[in-house]
Order: sequence, then C-alpha cells, then structure tokens
Amino acid sequence: MLKLVKKNSRVFTASMGILLSMFTGRRYKSEILSLKWSQVDWDANKVRLPQTKTGKSEFSINRISRWVLKTLWKKRKETFKGQQLKSTKASYLFPATRKSKKPYIQDVRKTWEKICNIAGVRVEEPYLLRHTWGCFALEATNGNFAVVKDEGGWKTFEMVMLYSKYNKLKLAKQSQVIGNFLATVNG
Repeated sequence: MLKLVKKNSRVFTASMGILLSMFTGRRYKSEILSLKWSQVDWDANKVRLPQTKTGKSEFSINRISRWVLKTLWKKRKETFKGQQLKSTKASYLFPATRKSKKPYIQDVRKTWEKICNIAGVRVEEPYLLRHTWGCFALEATNGNFAVVKDEGGWKTFEMVMLYSKYNKLKLAKQSQVIGNFLATVNG
C-alpha cells in the first residue's frame, strides 16, 4: 500500500481509509470513511461514532491507528491552509478527492484492487478486512469475546462467535504442530 501511495498520491486518502479500517475492524463505508475530526478524542484515546448500524459506538486508538490519524492530520494541514481549514471537506478525515455529492470519499474499492494487484493476492471485497480483524482480535485477546465485540462494534456476541470457528481450526492445526514437535524431541 505504501508503494502505491508513493507512486500515486491521489490514492493516499483512500489507502489511509483502508489502513484505518484494517487496524480497527470497523465498517469502512459507514463508519470509517465518514469520520470527522471532531469525533477523534485524542485525550481519551477514542474515536466516537454517533450513529452506526448498531447505534452509538466508539473504538480505541491503538498504536497503528494513531499513526494513521497523525499522518492524516499532517496531510490535512498541508492540503487545507488558512481559511480552507474551516471548509466542510477539511472537517473529514477522508475528504473527497473529486467532486461528489458528499464531502468525503464514498468508496475505496478501486484503490483496494490496485493494492491487491501490487501485492499479488486475490482481490476480495474490502469489507472482508472486518472479518479478518475479528479472527485476529479473538486470537490476540485469547478469546475475549466481550473485548472483540465492543472494539469491533458488533451488537451481539453471536456475530463474534462466527470468528471463533476460524480460531478453533487454527488451534487444531497448532495442536498438531505441537504434537509432531514433541514426537520428534522424545523420539
């Protein structure tokens, strides 16, 4: 992604939206791309979402998402100087790069496709980043469903339970690896 941004600065904003979505597990279209700077609470280390699919929500700013936010803030200062800082577009983290009905980016799929092609991986829909985050978050928290549910913005535990199937398969594979290792050590 960073290679693409260096080659083509027009995709910078969309790439940052993809990164923030990937590292927070949030819905990229309805929660990430429409974020306003007034929703970022640097002191509390939170991003507050007034209206989501599941109602009011918030997510924590982790080390990587903080880097994304600071990079976007720096870009904002460069792009919107003087009076332009008070413009409608300047109030959004991901301002539209072209004329559009809304002052923020609507979709990142073209940029996502470019990123996947450069990386040499199969192109899937970018919303699947949320599911990937859910699986990895469960693994990172040792199966703490409450934390994953709250940070990912899911309304019910049933949605988070879907990701536990992935972790059970991964655990079974790891159990096999451990067994094979122990068999060779003791053999």
